Amino acid sequence: MTDKTVEEIYREHIRAMSSREKQIKAAKMYLNVKAMVERQILKDSPGLSEMALKRAVAKRFYMHDPIALQLIEMGESHD
Repeated sequence: MTDKTVEEIYREHIRAMSSREKQIKAAKMYLNVKAMVERQILKDSPGLSEMALKRAVAKRFYMHDPIALQLIEMGESHD
């Protein structure tokens, strides 16, 4: 038996997953990252409204996408 690296074993595991399983895994990863970002934002700015928190998260996720940032700011100006 050849020794496999952890990375090789993990890649095999991912390849063996169905498309649906991969989608579920990606969705869970997204939700975990979103929760971490929300906690960090609330730590720095406690008391934000739900909408302000959603926008702050969106700004963090799309910080390198100028079009997305413009759309977020347009939404802010319509409140």
